[in-house]
Amino acid sequence: MLGFVASLESDFVGTLRSGVPNLFGPFADQELVERIALDMASAPPSLSIELERSYADMDFKAAIELVAAPMRAINAYATNIAANRQYSQDYEAWRMEDVGHFLMLERPREFNELLKRAISEIRSVAD
Repeated sequence: MLGFVASLESDFVGTLRSGVPNLFGPFADQELVERIALDMASAPPSLSIELERSYADMDFKAAIELVAAPMRAINAYATNIAANRQYSQDYEAWRMEDVGHFLMLERPREFNELLKRAISEIRSVAD
């Protein structure tokens, strides 16, 4: 993470323009990829750099343990559901194949169906 921060500090726009395409799945629309790369590269560098730097110090396990509400995840990457359940009393995850970090933009219909499912499950727990 800190290596990525150093790269952002030395060439913010270049790092994002070359790296953002790697955040997408193999079948992503190239116009979408370009639009997101331009958008991210136009952000204030200081905000983005500090956000990335904060991830290096974040204790994700401790953060998850603080959440008392049901947790639902829709992921593009493999998720260790059993490990996450060790830290959350009510955790579930679904994985979308062949998408990247911006799964909700790459395949919005499929994402929205999973989101509806997640909301429905959380509502049923609340009722």
